[in-house]
Amino acid sequence: MTDTVCDSPDPLIPLLVPAGGQVFDFCLFVYLRWSSPTHTYGQLQSFGHQHAATARSTVRRSAWEIGRRHEPTSIADVEREINRCFAGGLCYEDDRYGTVRCEPTVRVLMDQRLRQHLEPLGLSRAEEEERHRGEMARAALAEERTRFWLDTLRTFEGAPPLAEETDADPVRRAELERKRARAEMRRRRFLLPFAAQLADERLAQVADALSQFRWQRGADLVTVLGSARDDHRRVGLYEFAQAYDRAIELFCEELGLSVDDVSVPVQLDAAADG
Repeated sequence: MTDTVCDSPDPLIPLLVPAGGQVFDFCLFVYLRWSSPTHTYGQLQSFGHQHAATARSTVRRSAWEIGRRHEPTSIADVEREINRCFAGGLCYEDDRYGTVRCEPTVRVLMDQRLRQHLEPLGLSRAEEEERHRGEMARAALAEERTRFWLDTLRTFEGAPPLAEETDADPVRRAELERKRARAEMRRRRFLLPFAAQLADERLAQVADALSQFRWQRGADLVTVLGSARDDHRRVGLYEFAQAYDRAIELFCEELGLSVDDVSVPVQLDAAADG
């Protein structure tokens, strides 16, 4: 036989169950569905109306113990545990028409006092998360545009392709790979501030500041190395002077400059622009 089913009217006032700490409460809205294979809809509706308060009281007694085991913010855990407790439903005996099944479903809400306290924090966190997502999306687009403009500027500048020399000697081959990598890095460093101006305003500002900082630090370091070289030459420590010469040469190679470009350290910025 097909069961007759009806629902009790939705509750307007929640049942209050104390949360852990006994300061705040959980607000329970208990929804009841009644079913019976022997009742008519009217008989079942009347039976449910008579026993709705009893069914909600039964749910409340069990939820009382469950609520005390949870923090007042753990509304999802409390709701899940209460509904699991009554997953089998409740049975009531009607002397005239037989057994009636009741299936309670509980919705748990946070104490309004606690909700008002946490609401500003939740809004602030949501704003920060949304801002983070926006910044990450903007960064991804800026990166994509910057890569595009880097390649475009290299094409317009007529940058020659990297040499593709090969060597059977693994040591020589590794050295060639390192030279190619350094050459590519120098090209990208030089073009980055210009590509960033076409890609993103904030990235352009940072890239320009980084470029200026790098060149200024480079000029300072070449000045120090040059002074140390000259001091060691004056006292006859030519081996040390040669070591400083080599350090200057390697550093200038890293910056993409020749040694002649930094013979006068203050000319480093002008040489970099060239």
